[in-house]
Order: sequence, then structure tokens, then C-alpha cells
Amino acid sequence: MSSKKYAIIISGIIGIVSIFVFVILQLRLYRFIGISSNDSLLSNLKDAGLVISGGCFTSSFVTLLISIKEYQSERKKALEKLYFAAYDILVPFMGTYPFLLNEPFELVKNCLGEIDNNNFYQSFNESVYEAIPDTPEALLLPIEDSAKREYKMYLLNRMCQEDILRCKNLLTLDELLEHSYESRIKKHSEELELAIDSYLSLKSVSARPLTVVLGELDFLFANQTIRRKIHNDLYQKVFDMINFVKENLFHFEQYKKGKGGNRAVQCYFINKLQTALYSEDERHYYREFCFRIDNEMTNVLDYANGRKNKSEKPKKTEFIIQSKPYCF
Repeated sequence: MSSKKYAIIISGIIGIVSIFVFVILQLRLYRFIGISSNDSLLSNLKDAGLVISGGCFTSSFVTLLISIKEYQSERKKALEKLYFAAYDILVPFMGTYPFLLNEPFELVKNCLGEIDNNNFYQSFNESVYEAIPDTPEALLLPIEDSAKREYKMYLLNRMCQEDILRCKNLLTLDELLEHSYESRIKKHSEELELAIDSYLSLKSVSARPLTVVLGELDFLFANQTIRRKIHNDLYQKVFDMINFVKENLFHFEQYKKGKGGNRAVQCYFINKLQTALYSEDERHYYREFCFRIDNEMTNVLDYANGRKNKSEKPKKTEFIIQSKPYCF
């Protein structure tokens, strides 16, 4: 792209100088270049100068036309290459598994953390009993159930009287709440694992291809302005998000190795990432980051084609993740 740009500039300069020299020689305007019109040497070289300047102008004009056409083609290819480089980065972000709950997030997080803590406490207590069978209970780690009780109370408050009466013939209320608690927490735990795995897949995503393509851009007009706009509106946003995600992947990697925190800690970091990547309104959850980047990618494509097509603009509804409960 740069070679075509400078070919246009150089051929344009040669053409202007050539036509300037041709006009001076043809109209004998020697005084404009500080030479006396009586200079015999200049008169003798006039014909040769006219031929040379005319030839330079013709060749530079032809080169200019060819270079302009090639520059337009190179500019379009470079911007399309930038578009596809950004698209390759966007695809993995579109594939992240959402950990979006229809129940209070903190309540589920506390239950998952409580289960993991209790498993650790139980294992610790058993090892203590094996070493010292008569260990007083006061020295053992307590098994907690406050989050579980709070979750059950939440479920109970959401149940209507008809639901309770309908299930009373099959299960007691306590059995019903216990069954509901276990099934829901198991489902949330599976969803959390899927979300963690999907974010770990972003480890291989890199902004380097986008950096290379951006470095190849070199526009004939308003070069710095256009490059700065693409850098600020597209490249910097992608670069910052990739770095932000990778900074938090460390915790997921440690968790998968069994060295990190419990599932409550993983919920915290999942929520942190989703706050940056997603948005919501009263009805839906959206992939906000993907929507904004896709919009900027469309702007690049518009500039490559030299026109704006409103029908190609992404719509936010295309980035809906899921509807909120009871919103239809």
C-alpha cells in the first residue's frame, strides 16, 4: 500500500515539474527561472527540453493513472484484510458460554462456595479423626449450611400455594426443597464449568495479526487521522479486552489444576469478565463487546468500499444471549 502511495506522489511531482518546464520553454518565460531570454545556450536546448519535458509529463501521467488504480485496489484489500483479522478474533468471543442465572447470583455463588468448603472441612475432619480418634468436636472445622438454608428459603418464597399442594402428595415440603436445591445447584455447577472452559479457549487469541495489518495501512489522504480512528475505535478496544481476559484466565487455570480457589471464587471472576463483555436491559442479555466491535468492523468495510450501507450495520438484537425470565 505504501509503494502505491509514494508512486502516486512521485509521479505527480514529476508531472507537475515537467509541465512547468514545458510551459516555460514553449512560451519563452525564462524570466520566471532567472535566465535572460537572450541566452543562446538555452535557445539551442529549447527543442531538446521540450521533448524531454513532454516525455516526462506523458510517462508520469500514465504512471499516475496506473498507480491511482492500483492504490485503490491495495487500499481495499488492506482494509478487507483488517476486517477479517478482527473477525477471526471476534469469533472466539462469540463462542463464550454465558453463566447467566435466573436466580440471585450471590446466593448461588455462596452455595457453591459453601459446598466446596464443606467438602474440604469434611476431608480435614476425617483425617484428624484417623490420627486422633478422640479429638474434641470443638477442634474440628464446622460444617456450614447457612447458604443452603438461605437458598431453600428463596425457593420457598417463590413457590405458590398451588405448587406446594400439588407436590405434597409425592414429597414432604423439606424433601421437595432439598430435591430442588440439589438439582438446581448441580445444574449451575455444570454451567459454571462450561463457562470456565469456554473462557480458557480464549488463551490462544492474540491481537498480533491485527497489529500487523494495522501497520500495513498507509493512506494517501488524512493518513494519521484515519489510522488514529481505526486504532482507537477498533484495535485498542480489542487489544485491551484480550489483555483483560488473559489476566483473569490464570485463576481458571489454577482451579482446573486443583490449586486455585473454590467455585465461589470462580463465580467472582466469571462475573467480572461477563460485566466487561455483556450488557443487559429489562428483557435481554447481550454480547455488548462483540456488538460494538462488529459495528466498528462494518465501518472499516464501508470505508474499503467507499460507501455506507445501512443494511449491513449490525443490530443489537443479533447479539442477544438469552431472555430474562418471564420476559417474552
